Amino acid sequence: HEASQNPIGARQELGESMRLDPRFVLARLDMAQSLLKSNSRRSALDILIEAPDEIKNHPQLVSGKIWALIALGDYNDAMNELTSARTTLGERRDFRLQEGVINAARGDHAKALPLLRSSLDANPLDLRAFNALVASQVSAKQVDRALETVRQHANSHRDSAALQLSAGTWLVRGGKVDEARTYLERAAADGQTESQAQLLLS
Repeated sequence: HEASQNPIGARQELGESMRLDPRFVLARLDMAQSLLKSNSRRSALDILIEAPDEIKNHPQLVSGKIWALIALGDYNDAMNELTSARTTLGERRDFRLQEGVINAARGDHAKALPLLRSSLDANPLDLRAFNALVASQVSAKQVDRALETVRQHANSHRDSAALQLSAGTWLVRGGKVDEARTYLERAAADGQTESQAQLLLS
């Protein structure tokens, strides 16, 4: 919570950690994540690219670099990096999701949808996979299917407040405001998502 309240101070601390130990993977990842959240996408990518040679192929750094390229809209470079990463590291948890997100961003939903569905099935509490699948279905003009995905998945994982909040948000967007209340009320019962859910309920 402290880092989110003072991101500049947190980045200064992370920068000092990396200065003291450039091979500190977690500090470099946290710095890139902080920069991405503040829309400093190119700086986030640079932080990952500048990693010392001995950690350049660390799976989390490689995955982070691909996410940064996706955030920048550099989909060709992201796909090239992904292809190279699979050769070096084999198949990793994020790679299928990233391939799906890249194809969805390119408008190739025929390729994206099975990848995103498979990724969500393998990691059912991953909000990135959930939101990417629903967004791709909506973009592919499969709105009814998207709303059904939202309902089924959220009802299968009622203990995840974050999923309930996301489901409620999608239903509000889809004009199903009354139905959304069920999911938002579940999210409101959890301290971490209460304020966001209450905002949508009001």
